[in-house]
Amino acid sequence: MLSALIRMDDKMRRLENLVQGSKAKVEESIEDTLLDQIGYGILALVELRKQKEGLNG
Repeated sequence: MLSALIRMDDKMRRLENLVQGSKAKVEESIEDTLLDQIGYGILALVELRKQKEGLNG
């Protein structure tokens, strides 16, 4: 879970820079960054559900 949060934070910082017009260090669009955020969010949700099942099961 922590690694997903770290990656989501990285992507949020990248998104802020892209929206402000800063040149990205890597070739990544705003759309790419948003899609990555969605992906990391889904992975975090899956991990959260696994943890809950482990506690309840």
